Amino acid sequence: SIELEKRMGDLFYAAGEYGDAMKHYEAVLAVDPTRKEVVARVADYYVMVGDEALQRKNLEKALENYTRAAELDKLHAAAPAKVMEAEKLIAERDARLEAARADIKAAEELFARAEQLAVTSAYGKAIDFLREAETHFSAVPDEFPVEFQKARQALRTLYTRMREYKDGVISSTQILSGTGFTTDVSALLKGAAQVEAVALQTLIDNEYRQQTRDLEEQLRYEITNFNN
Repeated sequence: SIELEKRMGDLFYAAGEYGDAMKHYEAVLAVDPTRKEVVARVADYYVMVGDEALQRKNLEKALENYTRAAELDKLHAAAPAKVMEAEKLIAERDARLEAARADIKAAEELFARAEQLAVTSAYGKAIDFLREAETHFSAVPDEFPVEFQKARQALRTLYTRMREYKDGVISSTQILSGTGFTTDVSALLKGAAQVEAVALQTLIDNEYRQQTRDLEEQLRYEITNFNN
């Protein structure tokens, strides 16, 4: 009978066997959906399940259970507000996911541009693009495992390219210098971060006095980007 179903539900509920309790309560409501005490208890159960899902960051499951509670008990004190909160959290999460994917896309485009520039030995400019790409890849949060892993893998490749392009700057400098170059340009570049800008520029100007103005400008640009 309906009363027996309710008593069985109460017993299971008191014992913490909520799943079994709900089976009996739902049997009661199938016969008499106006039983307010049963409606309230079932709605409370859905809210509890929703709260547990929210703690696990399973937002869709939380929303599903909050919605069931609100629809079952339209006068429930907490369910409607919890529905709104879950919807807000989902919207915010989706916005963060969209931003993460946009960062990956922007970084990939910058990386591709750097690769194109490196083909023409424009290593200084290529390094600039790699640094911009690094900023975007690094912005991807671990909240989204697929996107995060993709960004981490891309960063490993990016750092390899960065080293290659910096080596390219050194090689280009050695080629431009000629055999009579008295200063060790490789050492100069590697230690440039500790040299004041004016002094470094003076050294470079002295070493390239016989070179054309175009070659001097190219070297200054590449040295600046190498050390930034």
